[in-house]
Amino acid sequence: MNATLDGPTGSTPASPEGFYGRIPGAVYDVTAVYLGLLTFFGIFNNGLVLVLYARYKTLQNPVNLFLINICLGDLSVSLFGSPFTFAANVARRWLFGAGGCTWYAFIVTVCGTEQIVSLAAVSVHRCCLVVRPFTAQKMTTRLALLFIALTWAYSLIVSLPPAIGWNSYVLEGTGTACSVDWTSNEPGDSSYIIFIFVMVLVIPFSLIVGSYTLLIYAVKKERVNDSYQGGGVDASWG
Repeated sequence: MNATLDGPTGSTPASPEGFYGRIPGAVYDVTAVYLGLLTFFGIFNNGLVLVLYARYKTLQNPVNLFLINICLGDLSVSLFGSPFTFAANVARRWLFGAGGCTWYAFIVTVCGTEQIVSLAAVSVHRCCLVVRPFTAQKMTTRLALLFIALTWAYSLIVSLPPAIGWNSYVLEGTGTACSVDWTSNEPGDSSYIIFIFVMVLVIPFSLIVGSYTLLIYAVKKERVNDSYQGGGVDASWG
């Protein structure tokens, strides 16, 4: 269930009289504990990865930059998104008005999209390492940073429209988090849902599946070639 935020102070339907008032308090309490742990470990684990990357020169290569980028996206959600919904669950209602709802949903959407797109980029690079090894080995730090910048630009293209009028960011679930208005029947809102479905699921998923399919095919082909060569050597000695 999605709900809009109305009024200058961002009052919400998350009052005891409304739908959200019928949700057991234990649901909010359990969610708050879960989000608290998720936030803590998200900051700790991703922070640790960044410290290790900065400390050890052997880890500082162009390929690992993609993994560091994924860590930065996850860390950004833990720092700038999760505290909002954690506090809302503790209070059992949304506390931050319409502006806070838009900010939270935007951060989660842009960072989540960026991580998905980065995983697709890593898949393509790993495929190239096997299928086109000489091309993949030409990856430099500057080129890696360029691709990373493109992943963020891609994510911004996906995430900005609801903040400027194409669909909208509204309350969802128990009224303590915000996301795209998935349930709207307005034609413009529905078209954005199709847009985000294609951009965030269909395209990255197709790249990941296609890359690993080519990778597996290349590995199997290499094994077949090796077996033929081995058979030829055996025959010559026989």
